Amino acid sequence: GASLGQSRCIVEGIWAQMTTKLPFDSSWASYFPSNVCDSLEGEVFGSRFCAVKGSATQLSTKLPGDSSWFTNFPTDVCDRVGGLVFGRYCAAKGSITQLSTKLPGDSSWSTNFPPDVCNELNGGASFPSPLFFNFCAAEGPVSQLTTRIPGDTSWS
Repeated sequence: GASLGQSRCIVEGIWAQMTTKLPFDSSWASYFPSNVCDSLEGEVFGSRFCAVKGSATQLSTKLPGDSSWFTNFPTDVCDRVGGLVFGRYCAAKGSITQLSTKLPGDSSWSTNFPPDVCNELNGGASFPSPLFFNFCAAEGPVSQLTTRIPGDTSWS
């Protein structure tokens, strides 16, 4: 890769970068576990990041900008998509899509994610708990469309 200075780098090809902090979080959760990064055939750098050559995905039990977490990531869901749990995250090789019933920045959840809809998707698994299905993880490219964009205050 080529350095851009100020802790930035450009690399050729497809790479996934994982970390222990979501955008807009005020603090780091911990150091990136080297055993998780190693299992993805990645490289830990800066102690809090993992670079994985090829397609890889990081899932979590919260959306960027939310103030609180639901729980640690459910192991059964992470296993179902072929990943490894580290605290509130799941890291998996390949293309996994995380869907939700809330947009980043919304103050509340509109509804639970319907488990029957999630189960129809390839490898679909609802989480975080049997009572509250706020997310769905599905294998491969899946798109979620909406009549709102983050920051809108009403549905069109």
